[in-house]
Amino acid sequence: MSVQVIRDQDATCEGGDFLRVYCQHKRGSPATFATIERVFGGAIRTQTWSFRTLVDCAPMDAEVATQLAAAYAERKHIPVVYVEVEDSRRTPA
Repeated sequence: MSVQVIRDQDATCEGGDFLRVYCQHKRGSPATFATIERVFGGAIRTQTWSFRTLVDCAPMDAEVATQLAAAYAERKHIPVVYVEVEDSRRTPA
């Protein structure tokens, strides 16, 4: 099975089961922290979503977190991994 990795898009617009990878640089820390969630949903956006956290605020960069999520998705037959990266060190424009 081929896993599709989609970066920086709204994960809830597609429906179905997917993994969400959220990476954040916390202010004052040089490390990146990753959270990986499995999201269970349906084809209709208004359906109730349920979440299972697989990894919570673990220190790892976005590429490592994405590779981990993609490997898990492949094993569990989850077709899509959405990756969101937030950098709180950036200054607003």
